[in-house]
Amino acid sequence: MSTADGEFTKALLAKAPKVPRRDADAFWGAARAAHPKVNKPSPGTFAAIVAEQLEGAPKLSGLHAADLYLSRAALASDPAGVAAFRVLLERRTADVLGTMRVPGTLKDEVVDQLFEKMLVTTGSREARLSTYAGRGELAAWLGAAATRTAIELKRLKRYADDHASSGQSRLQIAAADPELQMLNVTHSARFKKALHEAFRALGVEDRNLLRMQLADQMTVDQLADIFQIHRATAARRAARARQELVKRVREVLQAKYRMSEASIASDLRALGGNMDLSLSRLLAPELKK
Repeated sequence: MSTADGEFTKALLAKAPKVPRRDADAFWGAARAAHPKVNKPSPGTFAAIVAEQLEGAPKLSGLHAADLYLSRAALASDPAGVAAFRVLLERRTADVLGTMRVPGTLKDEVVDQLFEKMLVTTGSREARLSTYAGRGELAAWLGAAATRTAIELKRLKRYADDHASSGQSRLQIAAADPELQMLNVTHSARFKKALHEAFRALGVEDRNLLRMQLADQMTVDQLADIFQIHRATAARRAARARQELVKRVREVLQAKYRMSEASIASDLRALGGNMDLSLSRLLAPELKK
């Protein structure tokens, strides 16, 4: 075992003594084997990063050693780490956007924007890559980010084109939308508040799934590709997220507003046949976060 190997294990066990020594050795070995040219972060610094991710009792085996190491190498401006991260970002962006009708110029713009947002801290905004905790594959995590960035860029371009051709702002469009007007009349303020409260109470995965379905209008096949799971699994997770949202709305309305089940059912029925469209409009502020 090299000095660096020993340094990582010693530093990690000092901060997370319950981790078996052999697991710590194997974790560092996997990180180094995947990225042997990386020099930063140091073994001790990386051990502190890993220990931080283990807070709350998750297991070391639940972290992706090579991906977490690469993410921190890129954030530390290690030349080999930055280069490897750029290659992964470009490859994953090409993979996930291949299923979308996205021109090559937009793909390049997605990569450039994401590369900057992932690695650069500006003002109060942290470099986005610092939020990657190693609990899922970095490729899948980047794929989801690339998809959302592409959709946002397409929307901005479409809005700019529409605005230039018609001179009609989004506020004017909303005011002229009879369905949106109907929703504003039909749904009580307390129902909207309950819906927003219920959405914020969902787990991170459920919120992200709902954003992708409702705001980004992604299909089950696209979700499966982004999260690198089977289509049936993606469909089950999507359905579960919706069911959990409705369940929490009911709980809030019953506990906070003392509404009867009949009144709640009436509000839910008022969403109409196109529940996706209705929910996306009622939840618009939350879905944009």
